[in-house]
Amino acid sequence: MNTLLARLNYKKIIFETQTMIEDMPPIFTKACADFEAELIEFDGEHDHVHLLIIR
Repeated sequence: MNTLLARLNYKKIIFETQTMIEDMPPIFTKACADFEAELIEFDGEHDHVHLLIIR
């Protein structure tokens, strides 16, 4: 199993609404599948997201 830990922190609002955050998991799931990985956990706030991805 490969592990990647990355911290990206922006000091401005990226997701303006909760709906935008809720729309992200299917997008990240598809992107992970394209790289033969799996999105295990997703959580986010207006200025950042947390992703747990395994490969």
